[in-house]
Amino acid sequence: KLKTFAKVVLGKMLCSESKQGYTYEYYLKSKNIQWLSVDTTSVEKMYFSDSEKNLYKIQKDDLLVSEGGEVGKTCIWQDELTECYLQNSVHKVTFDRNYNPRYFLYLFFVYGKVGGFDSSVSRVSIAHLTWDILVNIKFIVPPLDEQRQIAGFLDSKCEKIDKAIALIQREIESIKEYKTSLIDNAVRGKINV
Repeated sequence: KLKTFAKVVLGKMLCSESKQGYTYEYYLKSKNIQWLSVDTTSVEKMYFSDSEKNLYKIQKDDLLVSEGGEVGKTCIWQDELTECYLQNSVHKVTFDRNYNPRYFLYLFFVYGKVGGFDSSVSRVSIAHLTWDILVNIKFIVPPLDEQRQIAGFLDSKCEKIDKAIALIQREIESIKEYKTSLIDNAVRGKINV
């Protein structure tokens, strides 16, 4: 079970009021969590006390797991912002040092894509991957060396795929620009037929 080798914290309820000793800090919510990566293009702020900051601060290599919406959607924090915290639509999973967070990033991805998280939650209304459910999900945990090998292999393969996707996206943009230019020149009569 996840609780036997990781600490799981559900983020803070929204707090829009300034209180004595509270500071206004960036936080992530479910919409910021994408599969395998975090989206920091639109990050909001709310108030946190010092004790809340200690509890909800995201550290490098923490997994961030969506509690609602697409339950179980997971990414890994790589210090995209200097300091950031969590709202209660996101779980923070911090692993003991004998476990490889990147291995679990890929494992959570697989669980999510094959319905492992979905089958754990109640569907009476909107699905929620509660703290109690998440910490009791069982995971396959090979020895640390094997975790590292699996994560390293997947990091390498995914990097190649990401580069290929980026290249194709640049080619698509170039073709769109060419199309726009062609239409513009044809309308202006600058093309000899």
